Amino acid sequence: DDVIKNAGGYTPDAQKNNVYVKHLNGRSIKYKKYWRNPKVLDGSIVIVGKKPDQEPFDATEYAKEVTGILANLAQVLSLVFLATNS
Repeated sequence: DDVIKNAGGYTPDAQKNNVYVKHLNGRSIKYKKYWRNPKVLDGSIVIVGKKPDQEPFDATEYAKEVTGILANLAQVLSLVFLATNS
């Protein structure tokens, strides 16, 4: 935690549960918040994963999709109603 704090802390899109310490010998060890953690030796690299990009919620697109579904449902109900009353 101290190494990450000294480097400026986590960014908003950092995966805090996806942190690895890569040593000079090539060995990579996962950081666990509450258990025995690897020592960060001189020359080690701390790798923090990035959250996957998410599309922002688009209310207009959502309304368009819901309207289409409701229109299809209304058509089916109309056909069922007409078929049962004939």
